[in-house]
Amino acid sequence: MKKPEYFITCPVCKRESPHDKLRDHASEEFGTTFEILECTGCGTRRTHPFLTDQQLNDYYTNEEIAGGGKYFKWQGKYRYIHDWIAKRVNVQGKRIVEVGSNAGNLLRYFKEYSHCDVTGIEFSTACIEYSENENGVPVFRGPLDQYRVSVKEKADLVVLVHVFEHITEPVSFLRDVHAVLNDDGSVYIEIPNARMIDYELLGDIANPLCIPFHAYLYQMDSLTRILEQNGFEVVAKRYWSRKEDGGSITGSIAHHYQNKIPAKFGDHIFSKVLAKTIKLIVRFYPNRFLIGYYFSKRNKSTTIAYLCRKI
Repeated sequence: MKKPEYFITCPVCKRESPHDKLRDHASEEFGTTFEILECTGCGTRRTHPFLTDQQLNDYYTNEEIAGGGKYFKWQGKYRYIHDWIAKRVNVQGKRIVEVGSNAGNLLRYFKEYSHCDVTGIEFSTACIEYSENENGVPVFRGPLDQYRVSVKEKADLVVLVHVFEHITEPVSFLRDVHAVLNDDGSVYIEIPNARMIDYELLGDIANPLCIPFHAYLYQMDSLTRILEQNGFEVVAKRYWSRKEDGGSITGSIAHHYQNKIPAKFGDHIFSKVLAKTIKLIVRFYPNRFLIGYYFSKRNKSTTIAYLCRKI
């Protein structure tokens, strides 16, 4: 039996747990190799080592606007998130804080369609300026723990869209989330699934898990445990499939099999035709729906989303 290579404190197991190394990830950006480890107790995966505070600060400060100028193009995505939350908790006129709000597009949707009082939390100057000037969404510059101390008004909903996986100290972060919420407040968390089929198919080619910028890589079991251990009750959870997940999964499948084409064909017409045929097959809507549904059932969908209530 293989002996674990590391003993590291796991935020889910709450103890120093043995960790196995799953694989190495070569990072061209940092010119070094990072390891992906898995806790043998709960299956939580993590990057080793974490990026330094300076590296993280540079990353967040220089972050580009994601979807900036594309509010109307991506409205369907914002509606999907908004409606899924609104079916489970009342958001009309509520105070909403989004950590890592980027361009402020999602908060703008909540503001326009549910008349919410919205505030973003962000580091990037470009994102802050765009959010405030183009989307009319005010932003607090700095980390959540500073916001907690500086702003006394509590929130009804905290939104974390592809943010929680970046946090190197998830327990203290969840305590801050808990502290800024009203007694009946909720948190929406959306993260990449550590067991996504995309990473199994593409690995380092496309880096869908964003190693090393993602510190912890959760699946449903480990995310449920860490939330329940830190003062939250799970109201609802879901995988993204169909349109919301299908594009990513089917794109990964197409790319995977395209790379299986023998190198000897090079740019031969056969290679190009075969690649296009694969993409057409997996992206044809009924197939995309079935593929997304299949991988959801196997815990291999791209995205996990949770709505939790503060307790």
